[in-house]
Amino acid sequence: MPLDFCHLANYTLIMSDTSRNELGRIIKQQR
Repeated sequence: MPLDFCHLANYTLIMSDTSRNELGRIIKQQR
């Protein structure tokens, strides 16, 4: 199912981006 795979890939990409932003925010707050 290419559609499901594409959706999953986009979801993973968005989640990794969000996690990266959250990590950066936490690190900045701890400094």
